[in-house]
Amino acid sequence: KTGRKCEGCSIRNGGCQQICITSTLRQSFFCACHANYSLGTDTRSCVNLNSTAFLLFGDYGVLRRINPDGTDYHNVASGGYFTYFQAVDFDYATSKAFFAMGQYSSTKTKLIGSTTLSGSTTYTTIRTMPSSSVVVSMQVDWLNRKLIYLDQGYNIIQRSEFDGKALSNVLTISSAYLYGGKASGMTLDPYDNKLYFSVINGNSPRIFSANLNDGKGVAVFHQSSGLKAPNDLDIDFEENSLMWTDYVANSVEAKPLAGGASQLLRHNNTNLVYRPLGVATFEESVWYLSYNRVYRYRFKTAQDGTYISSGAFRALRSLKVVHPLKQPGKGYHACLANRDCAQICIPQTNSYTCACRSGWMLAADGRNCTEIPLPTVANATAPPPTPPVCPSKVCLGSFHNLGGVPTFYIPQTTDTQLKGSTAVLFQNRNVTGCSEILQNVWYDQVGTCYQLPVTGDIFYATGNKIFVRNLHSPSWNDVENRTIHMFMQCSGPVRFCVRFRVTSTIPDPCLLSNGGCSHTCTNDMGTATCSCPAGMRVTQANATHCQVCPSNKYGVNCSSTCTCQNGAACSAVTGACTCTPGYMGTNCQNACTQGMFGPGCTQLCTCKNSATCNHVDGKCDCTSILGYTGTDCNTPCMSDRFGANCTQPCQCQNGAACNRRTGACACTDGYTGTTCDQKCPTGKYGAGCVSTCQCQNNADCNHI
Repeated sequence: KTGRKCEGCSIRNGGCQQICITSTLRQSFFCACHANYSLGTDTRSCVNLNSTAFLLFGDYGVLRRINPDGTDYHNVASGGYFTYFQAVDFDYATSKAFFAMGQYSSTKTKLIGSTTLSGSTTYTTIRTMPSSSVVVSMQVDWLNRKLIYLDQGYNIIQRSEFDGKALSNVLTISSAYLYGGKASGMTLDPYDNKLYFSVINGNSPRIFSANLNDGKGVAVFHQSSGLKAPNDLDIDFEENSLMWTDYVANSVEAKPLAGGASQLLRHNNTNLVYRPLGVATFEESVWYLSYNRVYRYRFKTAQDGTYISSGAFRALRSLKVVHPLKQPGKGYHACLANRDCAQICIPQTNSYTCACRSGWMLAADGRNCTEIPLPTVANATAPPPTPPVCPSKVCLGSFHNLGGVPTFYIPQTTDTQLKGSTAVLFQNRNVTGCSEILQNVWYDQVGTCYQLPVTGDIFYATGNKIFVRNLHSPSWNDVENRTIHMFMQCSGPVRFCVRFRVTSTIPDPCLLSNGGCSHTCTNDMGTATCSCPAGMRVTQANATHCQVCPSNKYGVNCSSTCTCQNGAACSAVTGACTCTPGYMGTNCQNACTQGMFGPGCTQLCTCKNSATCNHVDGKCDCTSILGYTGTDCNTPCMSDRFGANCTQPCQCQNGAACNRRTGACACTDGYTGTTCDQKCPTGKYGAGCVSTCQCQNNADCNHI
């Protein structure tokens, strides 16, 4: 009424906790929930049908649990004074909590332990750790039933059984990744066989990814000027993103696992974030630890953002949300990861199926949902037709259609020809001059004739075609998919009866050989219309065949021009550039920064002694430094060579040493000159010919 546009789902997800769906027909929107959730009484929130989540975190001497809203906290295990529960995780299938304890105490044994999630306060030691060990992150691989822990003391990621046995190395984090810093945080995505770990301090803080099973394939996941000290990580499977806290930048951030820009969720400039040490996300919220407080922020609706509990804690470390959907089965993860379902995804054992909300029906593709139109007032209130007495010989005219009972579909605009593909209604007879006798238009229902209840013309004939008008007549609900008998009076004594059916279900020519289209076939009022996906266009010779865009074009109908540089491949679909090795940037316009090379500029150069690294293949250019050669420019020149890449021959004689950088000769005792080719002058001897001979009576002095 005010003329203002309904913003619906576009503003803060419509206030919906999980799913917001826009209804075009109803000019409104409504909230919905994922599988295993039901809509709350406020029609906005989603109530989990399985169990209630709680937070698990380490504190000074105590492992604690607390409700997501900050109520009902109690101890799960106690380690006593001078201990820290530094790293924690859980296995929901066995109701166990795992932790690293005593990591910063010289008087307590460093260990890996387990206890029950219910909180018995006692624990079992499953592995005693070396004195130099500092386990800062522990993760449960719930699919492969393993414990994974990051040991900062040795900069190593290890794997063991739940009982601590069968310890093996997953990844030794070399100095090439540390840049003078140390490993700080870790999380897992066992479905994608990925682990993520962070490096703090040093010259280049980064977040890396690697293969979970063997530690190979280490690559930079995130690096930016704003990244200072990423110290704890967690994966949001629902949003398919990685979240982390930054201890120095005082921030909570997120980035899609598929790549892209990071998002700053909370920052100390405007929010209460100070020296955060733990992060965990679930449903619409993210929780983080800041010294002695637990904070909650509903990032989907930008609500709350204040601490939920404080005062009773002393030194909080490592945070986890305990709930079965934080360790989802394969079917539920398929729902979260694929995101193909328009409204509801129902998990199966290893896959999923799609469904729709009430008032919607599942489309033929099994993924999208089509809104069921609201009934009109006329349709909702029209009384059922009264069966009249069927006149005799209603269909005994001079002729009638003999090709069976053809079916035609109702056109979408008024005064339009009924269309169909089964039989010719009038068998090509010209019916110009024939008129419809309204009182003799009938339809059958279970063998009984009913007169069509209309107040004006619906059908009219001209030429050899039949047309329809008054499309919104309430009678359509009555006659659809029933045989209509129409008694026609033509010029003179000619009379005949025609029979046909009408339906609102438009015949789909795309069902037969895809309508002849090579790619997408659209049912255009019963006619097949071919189109191409983004990245392709129809050929000039054949409007049904699609071909890939030329190398410099992309998008719908190849209408956009690529902007990629340096030999980069342009995506025919999006125009995104796939850089050749050695280049980066949106358009691949920049060479790798010094120290990096290769595809995506993710490989670390190994050149030594300040040698230049080729940004394409990582080869070291020893010509830019003096005195070294070799693959990584770390091999000193041989004794007879010097200079750039050791290409210059030394000129030194009489056993003199040649400086590998400058070629200068260091003469042995008794020799002098630029190349040490001259003996000491008469009366001189020794190193540098600076010693004076003491021989008398004309005796010769040895120059050495």
